[in-house]
Amino acid sequence: ASRRLFADQRPAALISVEKLGPNGHGIVHTMRGEDVTRHQARTDLVFSLAARRRILTVGIGDRGNEIGMGGLLRRPARCACPCRGSIACAVAARYPVAAFTSNWGAHAVTAALAGYLAQARLLPKPASEARMLRSMVRAGVVDGATRQRNPTVDGTGLALQVAVLGMLHALVDAVPRP
Repeated sequence: ASRRLFADQRPAALISVEKLGPNGHGIVHTMRGEDVTRHQARTDLVFSLAARRRILTVGIGDRGNEIGMGGLLRRPARCACPCRGSIACAVAARYPVAAFTSNWGAHAVTAALAGYLAQARLLPKPASEARMLRSMVRAGVVDGATRQRNPTVDGTGLALQVAVLGMLHALVDAVPRP
């Protein structure tokens, strides 16, 4: 399936954001070390094929258990399942982006592109981020860190999410134009 995807789409790059990936034993874990392998698509196979084909890969993560974070953690958290491994994803990316929350890492990459291309509209507006988080709560989504139905991301509140996007917009707007 990966080969057909590459043949049909001919990607120039693959970017993964907060996508959990397998450890060295092939087991995918949450940040708490729970085995969630059976609930995950095998995106790692697509990334591995991209690496073999020398296609640019970017992995954005926050806890080390995401695709692209392979090899970054010096002391990865142990898992809580029978594999007796760690939560650390074994799949590396050419350009890993580690952030306090994966969302912020993705927004930072987007802000860099928005500034470079002089297209601030690429970066989500703070108000739309707030609407999205509130909509997710209404749909029953829970924060992965707190396991609560609140408009939070990895335990950080809505006000902080909005502030980070506001700051990134200010940075994009401050880029000198010729």
